[in-house]
Amino acid sequence: ILAAFTAYAAAVELEFAHLAAGRRDAAEQVDEEQVDPGFERLGAAIAKAGADAQRHAAAVARDQHRASLAIGGVAFALVVGLLLLVFRLRQRAAVERVQRIALQNEMLATEAVATEREFEANHDSLTGLPNRRCFLHRLAQEVDGLSANPIASLAVILIDLNRFKDVND
Repeated sequence: ILAAFTAYAAAVELEFAHLAAGRRDAAEQVDEEQVDPGFERLGAAIAKAGADAQRHAAAVARDQHRASLAIGGVAFALVVGLLLLVFRLRQRAAVERVQRIALQNEMLATEAVATEREFEANHDSLTGLPNRRCFLHRLAQEVDGLSANPIASLAVILIDLNRFKDVND
């Protein structure tokens, strides 16, 4: 059982290392090729140990106290089963934490791209100055702000130069 458990724990640590490094494909491959088979081997080792323990308990029970040995074997199997259950639950919790961190990183990256796109939509790519869209948006905000203050006034002069693009180019 100890050898199977050690191999299984090493495979789980390798899977977590891949997840922490952002290598999901490698983590999935380790999960399929090492973690899952290791868990099966561990279960088989526990089942074999349980079977061996039961055979031994039956032999000893014939010679000595059958009831006490049977209870001991059941208690051992329950403890090992509970330990495996706790280990598997901790493994799942760790995987969920890694996935949650990866999702947060993806959300931050998406937010950064959206901020960059917003800036590009409202500013000239050559000069970085606000463009017509940005100007019209800010003008609309100022006009909306005037309705709250009846004393304030606003004047705007918009000059449109024909063929300015030819001069600018």
